[in-house]
Amino acid sequence: VMVFVVTAPPTPEIYIFPYPTLFRAHPFFGACGDLCGADEALCSVLEAQRVELERRLIEVVARESRIRKEHLGQQSYDDLLRAVACALDREGGQALVARLGRQYRVAMIDEFQDTDRLQYQILRSVWHRDAAAGDNSVNHDVNPAALFLIGDPKQAIYGFRGADVYVYLMAKADAGDRCFTLATNWRSDPSMVLAVNTLFAQVASPFGLEG
Repeated sequence: VMVFVVTAPPTPEIYIFPYPTLFRAHPFFGACGDLCGADEALCSVLEAQRVELERRLIEVVARESRIRKEHLGQQSYDDLLRAVACALDREGGQALVARLGRQYRVAMIDEFQDTDRLQYQILRSVWHRDAAAGDNSVNHDVNPAALFLIGDPKQAIYGFRGADVYVYLMAKADAGDRCFTLATNWRSDPSMVLAVNTLFAQVASPFGLEG
């Protein structure tokens, strides 16, 4: 029920309306509902158009960037990574894998928690060995290649530039029982190490997908 009090002199007048009936009956409220519905539909269309515009803009920028770099004879760091990954993946890639394995018997990657999926894909293609399956990417050589990955997921701070801490967890799973933990940190204050470890110990899987 809605109650309106009109205070015009000399005596206040009180009008009582049944709330649901008033709002259902008056065309103004129906028009408001239609307007809200139209606004939601318009916002949905505009959002879809915004997403499509961003997608097309990304395509145009990527294409123009590639054309201009080719014209200037330039390559970015990401271009180099993509070129290597494509070379390893296409026909004849195994020959490149074997050559890299012979030339570089050991690959040691420090700060591995700051790498991304493409980088690990390259490293895994050339140097990863599945000990359980007896697999080795350069198994035609007498001495197998070796891959050492050194990292700490608690130090993964470069997600804003493409680093993926879950790649570290993926590599840890690939390594199986060949994972080793340094028991002593020789370059940090013990109280700081304790504080960081205490913070991460609050939950069983601090990185969400671990395990």
